[in-house]
This record gives sequence, C-alpha cells and structure tokens, in this order.
Amino acid sequence: MIFVRVEKLIPRRPEVVWGFLTDVALLPTWVEGLVEAEVAGATERGVGMSIDVTRRVKGKRSDATTDVTAWVDAKLLAVETRVKDLLLLDRAVLEGRAEGTLLSVESEIFYGSRFIELFARPRGLLGASLEDPPIQGVYERSLDAFAKLVVAQSAAPYR
Repeated sequence: MIFVRVEKLIPRRPEVVWGFLTDVALLPTWVEGLVEAEVAGATERGVGMSIDVTRRVKGKRSDATTDVTAWVDAKLLAVETRVKDLLLLDRAVLEGRAEGTLLSVESEIFYGSRFIELFARPRGLLGASLEDPPIQGVYERSLDAFAKLVVAQSAAPYR
C-alpha cells in the first residue's frame, strides 16, 4: 500500500472550489494523465454516481470506473477506482479559512496482485528510498493545476 497526502490553499470560497472539484467534464484539464471523464448512466450527483475515466499511461490507454463513496456538499468527496490489480481510494476535504479554502487530498493505493506487491516495497525497507513515492508528485502537480484552474476561471472572493 502507498499513502499520499497533498494540501493546497486556494483563495476562493469552499462552494466555488467544490463546483470545480465536482465538475466531471473538467477532470481531464487538471488530473495528470487523465484524457477522458464522463458520468456513467443517468445517476444523480452524489453517493453512488459512477464516472468512466480514461488514462494514458506510458502511451497505453487504461479505462476504469470511479465510484463516488462519500459526498457532503462543499466539504467532502471520496471516490474509489479499480484498475486491473490496483485499488485507489481518494478523499478530498475542503475547509474554509479566512484566506480561502484548504483542500486536502489523501489517497491510499492498494496492489491486488501479490506479484506486484513484491516489487512495490514500502519506503525504507531493504534500502528503498525514504523519499516520497513518484505518485506523490503526480498528486502535487494535479492539485497545483486544479488550484490554477479555479483561480483563473472564478472571481476573486469578496473581502
């Protein structure tokens, strides 16, 4: 298992940040590697909604379905994505601050294949690097792109 945590202060109200975060059509504009995203079926927005996503990984197309497992307007969004031998559990928490919204994203990535787990050693074990895993950078760059999108496409908060 790999655990990732990223935080970003966005100078907008939680309601504004939430609108961008839950706009499925915008996902490929800020999630690194994502090339397509659309709501699957006629599900209402919220818990139980499914999103078909397509990633481009090392030149290969990878399709998956992401299911919304928790939804509290302008506060919490949790999703579960299964891709071959991986399970990704992502959780975004929005906290209003005087300067804007603190967006915290946590991800737990589980390997389903024991063969894959053998090569994905925990950090620090048997000389593995104590640095953040490469996926940490993906989350950081994605959150930076998200913050830039929100700021560029929304009005500054009132003072």
